[in-house]
Amino acid sequence: MPDKYVVNYPAAQQFCPPVESYFDDVTQLIQQIGGRMVRHAPNGGYGLPIVTMVGGKHLIHLGADVSWSRPAAPVYAIANGVVRVSMGPPPKAAASPPPPAAAKPQDDNEQAEALPTGRQSAAAKPVKGWGNIIVIEHQLPDGTYATSIYGHLATRRLVEVGDIVRAGQPIGFVGKKGIENGLYDPHLHFAIRDGRMFKPQTTLFNLEVNGRSAPIKIANMTDSELEIEVDAALPDTLPMPIDGHDFSITTRDGKRYMPAGILHYMTPPDFPIVGYDLSTDGWRDPTELLRLMSADVAPAPHGPIPKAVAAKPRK
Repeated sequence: MPDKYVVNYPAAQQFCPPVESYFDDVTQLIQQIGGRMVRHAPNGGYGLPIVTMVGGKHLIHLGADVSWSRPAAPVYAIANGVVRVSMGPPPKAAASPPPPAAAKPQDDNEQAEALPTGRQSAAAKPVKGWGNIIVIEHQLPDGTYATSIYGHLATRRLVEVGDIVRAGQPIGFVGKKGIENGLYDPHLHFAIRDGRMFKPQTTLFNLEVNGRSAPIKIANMTDSELEIEVDAALPDTLPMPIDGHDFSITTRDGKRYMPAGILHYMTPPDFPIVGYDLSTDGWRDPTELLRLMSADVAPAPHGPIPKAVAAKPRK
């Protein structure tokens, strides 16, 4: 866990393709994936599965599937940002995490058990089907935020939660088919979502204190800590059920604080990481965003696409 979980970082003023073959791959319009035909938008953005429907409506593929059949191909950060998620698939025989030990009460007269409930850690409960996945949050030049998602990666991820990355920095590799990439044919699922994963007034989780539920909210965020709001007495430390990591709770000038590294254990309440949905609301066409940020004229440092990795139509 990084000592400093940075939440303020340079504006993302440089964008680059996420893989070497990106602009070549996205020209493919029709692919057969998992026994079904998938129609992609001409620019490689949102795709439309022809068969899969829910309630009479087609599911929309929220992103671009690129770098097909290229396991170990390098994957790059699309822009300057901070890593919010870097996790792998669960073990084959993953056991349920043991129940957490009771936290030490802050007041000896208050025999309270303060435990986080109601929200699972991304590290403990990875999103099914993604295999290894990285999520990076970017502040755009106009002050708004966007988040890039890189799914089906190899086990060897090059960044951890809290790392600051630059546009074009290698962050991982396309995973080979198996547990590490969610059992898909090798490819990168790349998507862009608007907004931040966490922000002030977000409820992180609920505490069970003396038999009642007390929500913990983010009041403010700095580089290294969170100012929190909670209507309950708190212990000196808060254990995470997943791995037993303890986070200290301190009080200064009547305000309470926790290390910002605890965000690694929280699932954002309004930021689901999904591959398909019935609407594109909140999602951006990734290729259009690249071109908006002049990525087509200022590609990643690795240079032009080598002919040896040029895309070939998939049967």
